[in-house]
Amino acid sequence: MPHRFSPPTRRPWFQGLFRWLGSRAAAERDLMFHLAPGLQVILDREHRVQRCNPAWEVLLGWREDELLGTELVRLQHPDDVHVSREQGRLLLEQGLSVTGFENRLRHRDGTYRRIRWYARQLEDGRTYGFGQDVTEASQAERERDLFYTLAPGLQGIVSPDGTLRRAGQGWKTILGYDPAALVGHRITELVHPDDVEPTRAAVIRAVARGDHGTPFLNRYRNASGQYRWIQWFTLPLPETGELYGFGLDITELSEAQARFRSAFEHAAIGISLVGLDGRLLEPNPALCRLLGYAREELVAMTYKDITYPPDLEADVALATELAEGRRESYTIDKRYITKSGQLTWIQLTGSRVLDADGRLLYFIAQVQDINERKRAEERLTIANTELSNALHELRGYEMQMRRIHELSQLLMVCADRAEAYEVMQRVFGALLSDHPGYFAVLEPQARQLLPVFQWGEGEPVEAPIPVGDCWAMRRGEPHLVLDAAHDLACHHVSRDEHGCACIPLTVNGRTNAMVHVADLGNAAEAKRVGALIETLGEVVKTSLSNLDLREHLSEQAIRDRLTGLYNRRHLDDQLPVEFERARRKGQPVCLAMVDIDHFKHFNDDFGHEAGDEVLRAIGRYLRESLRKVDLVFRYGGEEFTVILSEADAAGARARLEAIREGAKGLAVWYGGDKLPTPSLSVGVAFSDADHPDPESLIRAADRALYRAKDLGRDRVEFSGGG
Repeated sequence: MPHRFSPPTRRPWFQGLFRWLGSRAAAERDLMFHLAPGLQVILDREHRVQRCNPAWEVLLGWREDELLGTELVRLQHPDDVHVSREQGRLLLEQGLSVTGFENRLRHRDGTYRRIRWYARQLEDGRTYGFGQDVTEASQAERERDLFYTLAPGLQGIVSPDGTLRRAGQGWKTILGYDPAALVGHRITELVHPDDVEPTRAAVIRAVARGDHGTPFLNRYRNASGQYRWIQWFTLPLPETGELYGFGLDITELSEAQARFRSAFEHAAIGISLVGLDGRLLEPNPALCRLLGYAREELVAMTYKDITYPPDLEADVALATELAEGRRESYTIDKRYITKSGQLTWIQLTGSRVLDADGRLLYFIAQVQDINERKRAEERLTIANTELSNALHELRGYEMQMRRIHELSQLLMVCADRAEAYEVMQRVFGALLSDHPGYFAVLEPQARQLLPVFQWGEGEPVEAPIPVGDCWAMRRGEPHLVLDAAHDLACHHVSRDEHGCACIPLTVNGRTNAMVHVADLGNAAEAKRVGALIETLGEVVKTSLSNLDLREHLSEQAIRDRLTGLYNRRHLDDQLPVEFERARRKGQPVCLAMVDIDHFKHFNDDFGHEAGDEVLRAIGRYLRESLRKVDLVFRYGGEEFTVILSEADAAGARARLEAIREGAKGLAVWYGGDKLPTPSLSVGVAFSDADHPDPESLIRAADRALYRAKDLGRDRVEFSGGG
């Protein structure tokens, strides 16, 4: 079983295989670092976080990218800072291990978790810490639950004589043994005979060094009698003299070696291991075919021997930076000299492979034939020159389309025309910055155009423009004036204005707006600007039409169709608003329920259409009798609801009594006949501690209304008898 592999790395895939198979120990330490369930962290000399594992997010809610570079003391409970700093001082000044001290760290949600720490100073002066959350459970429970249940590898604590004191569930899932049955047995009972002495020596070294030690390999017999290769990581426990071990099953890595060799040999691009002296250590068949050399010939050469001399300096400079660790990889286009003396363009990607201790072992060169790409680049250079002007125009058009699309999207969500005009002014100004102008809408009754916004540095336009003064509005098509001496100008255009156009906007056959633009230099410019305005106009006129429709539908949704008053739905929406407004002003809400007395007689004696006429007349009367700040709603049937703004009891009574009395003089006609004069019953309620919400206030006013009817109708009654 091989003992050395390379670690995984970044793209491309075969480079990753080299690194993975070349430095297994580092990759597996990383695996333990990320999979172990406790908090793990490496701090620099200033106690700033250099690295931490995902358990920080699981246990404390903090992601690694949030913690990197942060002083760990910032997460500690203020009462624990002194103790933690003292432990750090012991580590830095005396090089001692710190085992079993506790402090409290702040969770993202603001609570604190108690953490038990095991820490040790590393050889380079940094500090490694391993922490357990012991807030709810004892240390022994945390060890059993977290160390021996959750982690995927073999875990155990071994006494100085090699007896297994604790065993995790990995012994069951990986080797098939009951962990409880293994406790009390020597670990060497399961180790391959050839590995017993190396295992003992590795354990002795780990205990003697007092740190996590160097990972080591051995073979363990599983329950079916087969041996599995296990990679071990150890950590001494100084308090008890025992040794904690974490093992990963790496038996399948040998299969990965075979897969890598097959991939290397059959890769479609050239690959070679390159020594520190530049020699081609291991070229693959694809590289041999590209250069025309046999493998035996290439391994006797360096990369400098096959590089075209004019390209060598740049390649050497990048390779030097790679060797010195100033970059992890580099890519360069260069030319190789084939065995036949021909030049071939290739793309070289160079990367480095390190051992477990970070020392440079060798380089990996990946070589791809790019001759066809280079020929295509030459053709593209010619094509790019020819297309540069077209691309410039296309970018301008693309910018215009983005602006127009933005305008369309914004107009779709505008609340009203005023907001829409503000958006339009910004977009028109951006797209027509060299051509000042204004946007005017048609006022149908007055037959005039009202300028609503303008852009650019033209003269301010505020006065309405009679429709007859604009040839574009009269003709229903754009009107262009380039030569004031020969072209017929609109009457609203200044005599000093040259090169201008008026463009009408028509929706469904009706012209309802006009765009005026100036400073058009020539016919071509006028055509380009005119086309842009027409595109803008299509967006604008549709959006404004939809906005008008939306406002109309919105108004319809809150209006009673018969009376034109607000409906019950709008009352339900508005009453909470009135409560909030009254709360801010420290005043009550005054609500009145108004009912037409004996309304059923109108329907029975004169018909439902006559009843509808009475409802319309009463609704119109209420709306005209109230102030603008008051609100009136049709509640349903013959009932109406009135909200009196900022009214006290006396003022409300006076106002409502006047309305009740005035209704007696109301003349309602239907079919040429005057209908009997209706009378009104009114129930009034104010919001207070007994009526703190809209529902209770309506019920109170309704009860007052029924009392008014019970007392003979045609009267105003207040809730509570006020």
